[in-house]
Amino acid sequence: GHYIKLVLDEVFGKDNFKNQIVVSKSNRIKTKGKKFLSWHDTIFLYSKASSGAFFNHITKSRGKEEWRQMDNDGEQWSIIPHKILHLHSPKNIKYDDNGNPISRAKIICGKEFLPPNGRRFPSQETIFELESKKAIKLNSNKNPTMLKPDEIPLTDDWTDISSYSSITNYPTENSEELLERVILSTTEVGDIVLDFFAGSGTTAAVAEKLGRRWIVCDIGKLSFYTMQKRILTI
Repeated sequence: GHYIKLVLDEVFGKDNFKNQIVVSKSNRIKTKGKKFLSWHDTIFLYSKASSGAFFNHITKSRGKEEWRQMDNDGEQWSIIPHKILHLHSPKNIKYDDNGNPISRAKIICGKEFLPPNGRRFPSQETIFELESKKAIKLNSNKNPTMLKPDEIPLTDDWTDISSYSSITNYPTENSEELLERVILSTTEVGDIVLDFFAGSGTTAAVAEKLGRRWIVCDIGKLSFYTMQKRILTI
């Protein structure tokens, strides 16, 4: 992997390197052998230039409902909206230089809550918005929690999906889910996608489905037949 990156640095330019992305090789666990299993492959992301390159931060669904505590690092005092001033305890109120009442406390689910020292809650406006979406609740300890967003930005760890598949039974066939992430994150509709080692034609198939133009190359006769059949059945 290190040697391959050195070669790619020479081809694309070291300053144009963006990410080393980890993908799973297989979901079949094997226990034989005298060494740790080789469980991942690597995708290297380079841009044409070190700045100004197109990139789309794609997301994935969390897949299940998760809640977290509402407080974050950093103490903060905020002006109290007049309509909820009566819900705040005088002991938690100060006044700024303009005479506005300020507090670290927030009104959550109709009650006043004070975050731990050195911590802060979201703004009162955000809290009301989350409550309207039923994204705030009190846990079993009567402490406020908030629903985590369903959409999670992708990182450089793509081991949550399979990088290979067997739709065509072609050796080294990459999965459509993997190529979808590659294409969605680095191109826009109508862009040209180029694959010099097309193999089973996954790149072409996914590019076609996503509204991209594509050019694919290979020297294997099996690859030609596999790609042609695959594209004609999309």
